[in-house]
Amino acid sequence: MASIPEAEQTTGALYELVAALCSSAQPAGWLTPSSEDGWWIRVCNAHARSPAQGWKLHISAGPGSVAVVLRRALPVLLAEDASFKVIASIERLRALNDGEAGLSQVGKCITVYPNDDAQALRLARVLHAATRGLAGPAIPSDRPLAAGSLVHYRYGSFDARLVQMPGGAIEWALAQPDGTLRPDVRAVGCYRPEWAVDPFIAAGVADAPEPPEALIGGRYLVIETLAQSARGTVAR
Repeated sequence: MASIPEAEQTTGALYELVAALCSSAQPAGWLTPSSEDGWWIRVCNAHARSPAQGWKLHISAGPGSVAVVLRRALPVLLAEDASFKVIASIERLRALNDGEAGLSQVGKCITVYPNDDAQALRLARVLHAATRGLAGPAIPSDRPLAAGSLVHYRYGSFDARLVQMPGGAIEWALAQPDGTLRPDVRAVGCYRPEWAVDPFIAAGVADAPEPPEALIGGRYLVIETLAQSARGTVAR
Protein backbone atom coordinates (compact mmCIF):
# COMPACT_ATOMS: atom_id res chain seq x y z
CA MET A 1 0.00 0.00 0.00
CA ALA A 2 1.31 3.46 -0.90
CA SER A 3 2.21 5.67 2.03
CA ILE A 4 3.49 9.17 2.66
CA PRO A 5 7.24 9.07 3.42
CA GLU A 6 8.25 10.62 6.74
CA ALA A 7 9.90 13.60 5.01
CA GLU A 8 6.71 14.24 3.02
CA GLN A 9 4.60 14.09 6.18
CA THR A 10 6.70 16.95 7.54
CA THR A 11 6.13 19.18 4.51
CA GLY A 12 2.62 17.95 3.91
CA ALA A 13 3.22 17.21 0.21
CA LEU A 14 0.91 14.60 -1.31
CA TYR A 15 2.50 14.19 -4.75
CA GLU A 16 4.45 11.05 -3.84
CA LEU A 17 1.32 9.31 -2.59
CA VAL A 18 -0.69 10.28 -5.68
CA ALA A 19 2.14 9.24 -8.02
CA ALA A 20 2.53 5.89 -6.24
CA LEU A 21 -1.18 5.12 -6.48
CA CYS A 22 -1.20 6.05 -10.18
CA SER A 23 1.90 3.94 -10.86
CA SER A 24 0.57 0.86 -9.06
CA ALA A 25 -2.72 1.00 -10.97
CA GLN A 26 -1.05 1.23 -14.40
CA PRO A 27 -4.32 1.94 -16.22
CA ALA A 28 -4.48 2.78 -19.91
CA GLY A 29 -4.31 6.40 -20.95
CA TRP A 30 -3.18 7.97 -17.69
CA LEU A 31 -0.46 10.61 -17.94
CA THR A 32 2.16 11.41 -15.31
CA PRO A 33 0.56 13.55 -12.56
CA SER A 34 1.65 17.18 -12.73
CA SER A 35 1.77 19.85 -10.04
CA GLU A 36 2.37 23.24 -11.63
CA ASP A 37 0.64 25.89 -9.54
CA GLY A 38 1.51 24.63 -6.05
CA TRP A 39 -2.16 24.12 -5.20
CA TRP A 40 -3.25 21.14 -7.30
CA ILE A 41 -1.91 17.85 -8.60
CA ARG A 42 -3.54 17.28 -11.98
CA VAL A 43 -4.13 13.71 -13.12
CA CYS A 44 -5.24 13.54 -16.75
CA ASN A 45 -6.30 10.70 -19.01
CA ALA A 46 -5.56 10.86 -22.74
CA HIS A 47 -8.96 9.28 -23.45
CA ALA A 48 -10.99 11.73 -21.36
CA ARG A 49 -13.79 13.55 -23.20
CA SER A 50 -14.53 16.18 -20.58
CA PRO A 51 -17.20 18.65 -21.74
CA ALA A 52 -16.86 22.41 -21.36
CA GLN A 53 -19.28 22.29 -18.44
CA GLY A 54 -21.33 19.77 -16.53
CA TRP A 55 -21.74 17.96 -13.23
CA LYS A 56 -18.44 17.81 -11.34
CA LEU A 57 -17.75 15.80 -8.21
CA HIS A 58 -15.85 16.93 -5.13
CA ILE A 59 -14.56 14.62 -2.41
CA SER A 60 -14.00 16.21 0.97
CA ALA A 61 -11.19 15.48 3.44
CA GLY A 62 -9.40 17.00 6.40
CA PRO A 63 -5.65 17.04 7.15
CA GLY A 64 -6.02 13.93 9.31
CA SER A 65 -8.06 11.92 6.79
CA VAL A 66 -6.63 12.99 3.43
CA ALA A 67 -4.19 10.07 3.02
CA VAL A 68 -6.81 7.38 3.59
CA VAL A 69 -9.35 9.27 1.45
CA LEU A 70 -6.84 9.25 -1.42
CA ARG A 71 -6.05 5.56 -0.95
CA ARG A 72 -9.75 4.71 -1.18
CA ALA A 73 -10.86 7.20 -3.85
CA LEU A 74 -8.01 7.12 -6.38
CA PRO A 75 -8.31 3.41 -7.28
CA VAL A 76 -11.98 4.10 -8.11
CA LEU A 77 -11.04 7.03 -10.35
CA LEU A 78 -8.11 5.24 -11.98
CA ALA A 79 -10.40 2.38 -13.00
CA GLU A 80 -12.20 4.85 -15.32
CA ASP A 81 -11.03 7.66 -17.61
CA ALA A 82 -12.34 10.88 -16.05
CA SER A 83 -9.57 13.39 -15.36
CA PHE A 84 -9.30 14.80 -11.84
CA LYS A 85 -7.15 16.94 -9.57
CA VAL A 86 -5.97 16.50 -5.98
CA ILE A 87 -4.95 19.14 -3.43
CA ALA A 88 -1.16 19.39 -3.52
CA SER A 89 -0.34 19.32 0.19
CA ILE A 90 -1.77 19.01 3.65
CA GLU A 91 -0.91 22.67 4.27
CA ARG A 92 -2.93 23.69 1.19
CA LEU A 93 -5.87 21.55 2.34
CA ARG A 94 -5.73 23.11 5.78
CA ALA A 95 -5.76 26.58 4.16
CA LEU A 96 -8.83 25.65 2.07
CA ASN A 97 -10.67 24.26 5.09
CA ASP A 98 -9.86 27.41 7.06
CA GLY A 99 -11.55 29.47 4.34
CA GLU A 100 -8.40 31.22 3.13
CA ALA A 101 -9.41 30.68 -0.53
CA GLY A 102 -13.05 31.59 0.07
CA LEU A 103 -16.02 29.77 1.54
CA SER A 104 -16.79 27.97 -1.73
CA GLN A 105 -13.44 26.12 -1.63
CA VAL A 106 -13.77 24.57 1.83
CA GLY A 107 -13.27 20.79 1.83
CA LYS A 108 -12.38 20.34 -1.85
CA CYS A 109 -9.68 17.68 -1.61
CA ILE A 110 -10.42 15.99 -4.97
CA THR A 111 -12.23 17.45 -7.98
CA VAL A 112 -13.47 15.03 -10.66
CA TYR A 113 -14.45 16.05 -14.22
CA PRO A 114 -16.75 13.27 -15.52
CA ASN A 115 -17.08 12.75 -19.26
CA ASP A 116 -20.89 12.65 -19.08
CA ASP A 117 -23.80 12.35 -16.65
CA ALA A 118 -23.76 8.54 -16.72
CA GLN A 119 -20.15 8.45 -15.58
CA ALA A 120 -20.83 11.11 -12.94
CA LEU A 121 -23.62 9.00 -11.46
CA ARG A 122 -21.55 5.81 -11.56
CA LEU A 123 -18.50 7.41 -9.94
CA ALA A 124 -20.60 9.14 -7.29
CA ARG A 125 -22.10 5.83 -6.17
CA VAL A 126 -18.76 4.01 -5.94
CA LEU A 127 -16.86 6.91 -4.37
CA HIS A 128 -19.56 7.30 -1.71
CA ALA A 129 -19.26 3.62 -0.81
CA ALA A 130 -15.44 3.74 -0.85
CA THR A 131 -15.18 6.74 1.49
CA ARG A 132 -18.12 5.99 3.75
CA GLY A 133 -17.32 6.64 7.42
CA LEU A 134 -14.28 8.87 6.79
CA ALA A 135 -14.02 12.41 8.11
CA GLY A 136 -14.23 15.60 6.09
CA PRO A 137 -16.03 18.96 6.21
CA ALA A 138 -19.17 19.77 4.25
CA ILE A 139 -18.53 21.67 1.00
CA PRO A 140 -20.69 24.84 1.17
CA SER A 141 -20.97 25.42 -2.60
CA ASP A 142 -22.02 21.82 -3.35
CA ARG A 143 -24.80 19.38 -2.54
CA PRO A 144 -23.80 16.26 -0.57
CA LEU A 145 -24.78 12.93 -2.09
CA ALA A 146 -26.25 11.91 1.27
CA ALA A 147 -26.12 13.12 4.85
CA GLY A 148 -22.53 12.80 6.07
CA SER A 149 -21.17 11.78 2.66
CA LEU A 150 -17.73 13.02 1.58
CA VAL A 151 -18.97 13.03 -2.04
CA HIS A 152 -20.51 16.32 -3.16
CA TYR A 153 -21.57 17.60 -6.57
CA ARG A 154 -22.38 20.80 -8.41
CA TYR A 155 -22.96 21.97 -11.98
CA GLY A 156 -20.11 24.15 -13.19
CA SER A 157 -17.53 25.09 -15.76
CA PHE A 158 -14.79 22.57 -16.61
CA ASP A 159 -12.68 24.85 -18.80
CA ALA A 160 -11.30 28.37 -18.56
CA ARG A 161 -14.18 30.27 -20.17
CA LEU A 162 -14.53 33.71 -18.65
CA VAL A 163 -17.10 36.50 -18.76
CA GLN A 164 -16.66 40.17 -17.88
CA MET A 165 -19.34 41.67 -15.69
CA PRO A 166 -20.72 45.21 -16.21
CA GLY A 167 -18.61 46.44 -13.29
CA GLY A 168 -15.44 45.05 -14.88
CA ALA A 169 -14.98 41.93 -12.74
CA ILE A 170 -13.87 38.77 -14.56
CA GLU A 171 -15.81 35.61 -13.59
CA TRP A 172 -15.77 31.94 -14.57
CA ALA A 173 -18.52 31.44 -17.15
CA LEU A 174 -21.30 28.99 -17.97
CA ALA A 175 -23.10 28.80 -21.31
CA GLN A 176 -26.87 29.04 -20.92
CA PRO A 177 -29.21 26.99 -23.17
CA ASP A 178 -29.42 29.94 -25.60
CA GLY A 179 -25.61 30.09 -25.83
CA THR A 180 -25.12 33.31 -23.86
CA LEU A 181 -22.59 33.34 -21.04
CA ARG A 182 -23.39 33.91 -17.39
CA PRO A 183 -21.21 33.76 -14.26
CA ASP A 184 -20.55 30.32 -12.79
CA VAL A 185 -21.77 31.19 -9.31
CA ARG A 186 -19.89 29.31 -6.59
CA ALA A 187 -21.74 30.25 -3.46
CA VAL A 188 -23.63 28.56 -0.64
CA GLY A 189 -26.81 26.97 -1.95
CA CYS A 190 -25.98 27.61 -5.64
CA TYR A 191 -24.98 24.11 -6.71
CA ARG A 192 -26.81 24.33 -10.05
CA PRO A 193 -28.24 26.98 -12.39
CA GLU A 194 -32.03 27.08 -12.56
CA TRP A 195 -32.14 25.36 -15.98
CA ALA A 196 -29.96 22.35 -15.06
CA VAL A 197 -31.96 19.31 -13.88
CA ASP A 198 -30.26 17.39 -11.05
CA PRO A 199 -29.58 13.88 -12.45
CA PHE A 200 -28.42 12.52 -9.08
CA ILE A 201 -31.83 13.06 -7.48
CA ALA A 202 -33.64 11.96 -10.65
CA ALA A 203 -31.72 8.65 -10.68
CA GLY A 204 -32.09 8.08 -6.95
CA VAL A 205 -28.31 8.29 -6.43
CA ALA A 206 -28.61 11.30 -4.10
CA ASP A 207 -31.02 11.71 -1.24
CA ALA A 208 -34.01 13.88 -2.08
CA PRO A 209 -33.86 17.28 -0.38
CA GLU A 210 -35.74 17.64 2.86
CA PRO A 211 -38.10 20.62 3.23
CA PRO A 212 -36.38 23.48 5.07
CA GLU A 213 -37.22 23.95 8.69
CA ALA A 214 -39.42 26.95 9.29
CA LEU A 215 -37.77 27.58 12.66
CA ILE A 216 -34.33 26.68 13.98
CA GLY A 217 -34.74 24.56 17.06
CA GLY A 218 -38.45 25.20 16.82
CA ARG A 219 -37.84 28.73 18.05
CA TYR A 220 -35.73 31.00 15.80
CA LEU A 221 -36.72 32.33 12.38
CA VAL A 222 -33.83 33.42 10.11
CA ILE A 223 -34.61 36.74 8.47
CA GLU A 224 -31.34 37.29 6.60
CA THR A 225 -27.73 36.12 6.52
CA LEU A 226 -25.33 38.82 7.70
CA ALA A 227 -21.99 37.05 7.23
CA GLN A 228 -20.62 33.62 6.33
CA SER A 229 -17.18 32.08 6.75
CA ALA A 230 -15.57 28.67 7.20
CA ARG A 231 -16.12 29.09 10.94
CA GLY A 232 -19.87 29.66 10.79
CA THR A 233 -22.74 31.92 9.83
CA VAL A 234 -24.06 35.10 11.45
CA ALA A 235 -27.76 35.61 10.81
CA ARG A 236 -30.49 37.98 11.88
